[in-house]
Amino acid sequence: MITPNDLRLVVMTVRRSPEYVHVTLASLLLSDPLVHRLRGVHLVVGGAEVEYLNQYRHHYRIEIHQMSQEDAHRTRLWTLRQRFCLNYYRCLTVPPADCRGICICEDDVIFQDGFIDKMLSAVNEMEETHKLTKYLLDLYLPDGLLPEPSFRCGPYCAKYQAPSFYGTQCMYYPRPVVLELAQFVHEHGVSNYRVEGDMLVREYAIATDGLYGTVRSLVQHIGFISTGLAGFYHRAPTFHDGVLETSPQDSKTES
Repeated sequence: MITPNDLRLVVMTVRRSPEYVHVTLASLLLSDPLVHRLRGVHLVVGGAEVEYLNQYRHHYRIEIHQMSQEDAHRTRLWTLRQRFCLNYYRCLTVPPADCRGICICEDDVIFQDGFIDKMLSAVNEMEETHKLTKYLLDLYLPDGLLPEPSFRCGPYCAKYQAPSFYGTQCMYYPRPVVLELAQFVHEHGVSNYRVEGDMLVREYAIATDGLYGTVRSLVQHIGFISTGLAGFYHRAPTFHDGVLETSPQDSKTES
């Protein structure tokens, strides 16, 4: 059974206006006491500017991963989409060897109450009930993401049609997928840029037939003003649809 101590939580961020990241972090830290059992929250910065995060440097639970001067110089003329791919690759390479999975969210989302508990309930259903070790778990369910009707849904998880996937607002990847996806994103989004980052995740999901997600969205997109990556503004219609019940374990069980 996976516990908060087994995973890493990464917020992919870049200097932008408005700076949604502050709302995102406040929402995360208030969403669930289990946040404080994580081995920290990692802010992976996709640019040379990190001063907008200075107010978090004293916080021992928050680790800021600044882009190297070499990478900042190398990428200064890259398109926004290629820079996104590099930063997503950097997020995927944060976990150390003892990490069993990673949750990567973008810096313009808010979280359901009990976010960590609900995510862990879904992850443990995937691995304990469905016996899956390689899968992608989508925690953000925008309009147009289609369920796979042949999959027997549990209380926390459903399977989705990978060709309908878009938006990497919040994803969970178990470690076997992290290693493969990092290589895939680097090859097709960084070394030889071919397509935007969420479409690379979709291609990987199609190739592995491995796209799953929570039955209701655990995060909501609040980035009304885009960085220029998104073609349109999208939301998760199920974010407020009732309460995703949690199992009696997780938050009551120490790692």
